[in-house]
Amino acid sequence: MTAKEFLQSIRMERMEVDHMSDMLEELRTSLLPSAIRYDKIDVQVSLPDDPMAETFAKIEEIETQIRDHLTGLVEKYNRAVSMILQLDKTEHRQILQRYYLSTDHPKWYQVAEQMGYSEQHTFRLHNEAMELLQNIYKDESK
Repeated sequence: MTAKEFLQSIRMERMEVDHMSDMLEELRTSLLPSAIRYDKIDVQVSLPDDPMAETFAKIEEIETQIRDHLTGLVEKYNRAVSMILQLDKTEHRQILQRYYLSTDHPKWYQVAEQMGYSEQHTFRLHNEAMELLQNIYKDESK
């Protein structure tokens, strides 16, 4: 694995955790009482499965998955921060932290905008940073 692949794996895993958190919130919201409609009369022929029990089981499953992801993610995140902090240039550190470690998952144009650079300059600094980080990553992987 390269340093870039390592950082990308952190970004993707954070996005996955965010997606699961959104699903969890939707499931919890679905458990809230809804308005009763009296304009429709339904005749129940058989007893349905318990949708609340299924929803609670799904919530528990997603919470477990999130905990598992977060456990590994914290270790990766701390390792990435430690490596990034070894870079000499502030711009290199900021670009990598903003793109790969930010909780809001910015696009490249947003990182460039935040830093006051053109996208082209941001990519150039990113490539420089990745070359330097790759050396650090290789040294730490030995």
